[in-house]
Amino acid sequence: MRRASTCLVLLAVAAISLPAVASAAAGTTTGTNTATFKPTFVPIKKFSGTGNILGAGTAVHTVFNIGSTAPPGATGQSIPSQLKTVTVRLPKGFGVHLSSFSSCAATLLQDSGPEACPKNSIATPPGIGHIEAPLGSSIIQEDGSIQGFVAPGGGLNFYLNGTAPISAQLVSQGSFQSDSGAFGKKIVVTVPDILSVPGAPNASTTHIDLLVGSAIKKGKKTIYGATVPKKCPSGGFKWEADITYADGTSTTSPAVSPCPKKKK
Repeated sequence: MRRASTCLVLLAVAAISLPAVASAAAGTTTGTNTATFKPTFVPIKKFSGTGNILGAGTAVHTVFNIGSTAPPGATGQSIPSQLKTVTVRLPKGFGVHLSSFSSCAATLLQDSGPEACPKNSIATPPGIGHIEAPLGSSIIQEDGSIQGFVAPGGGLNFYLNGTAPISAQLVSQGSFQSDSGAFGKKIVVTVPDILSVPGAPNASTTHIDLLVGSAIKKGKKTIYGATVPKKCPSGGFKWEADITYADGTSTTSPAVSPCPKKKK
């Protein structure tokens, strides 16, 4: 279910009055999708001894920048196609430990929002998702929030909340799967369509900034949702982000995060 706001209705009326909206991409041009991905092991807030430490509990500061390179001679601004799936391949030995966490079902998130989820199901603090959408000859832009919760069965559900000018409350679902080669696991996240205004293309995600990882207390024991591998290969921890887009294309973005500094 998708909720609409007065802002969206007003935008739709404005779009109908613009001659340029007959061609939804009048102010844009089709280009080649590009993406960069940067993961960094960081401490979990209020939990000492976490972060980029071998075998320790950790959060992962995850930053995606998605863009579009316009072809030579093209006019107008180029924006990327909307994401359909995001697959993040995790370093070999990366630990995922979510069985002791509470969970929050996608249907509960969609119908009632994050406030309905158990506190111990929170997997991330609120992060930022930036979207862009063509409106006639202009580009509308918005920063929405993203927050992750542990899903039943051990995956992650992400609540996407935009308020203005595009109002959308959506849930994106991610599942952990085994991987091979330089990677031990991967998480595959499906991304829902972010509707814009009638007659215009869906909005496109161009930036994601999210801190993934949390910890809970069970009596005197601390349980970390994610842990750094116990060994670091020469050159650092290897990651990879594979993205598929609504236009049928895909990008692959390899990344490396540094090994922990040796203690003196």
